[in-house]
Amino acid sequence: MARGAFQFTAISDFLRAIGGAIATVVTLSVRAVARLFGGAADSARGRQIG
Repeated sequence: MARGAFQFTAISDFLRAIGGAIATVVTLSVRAVARLFGGAADSARGRQIG
């Protein structure tokens, strides 16, 4: 394996790992916000019905 190809593979693996970490953080934060607003909507709906 050529040295340049190895460096390219290492860089691509690094970027893939960073992208996965960013995707995880974004997914968790979006879920938290959705749960927050979903809970607020559920409680507001409950108050109107009750």
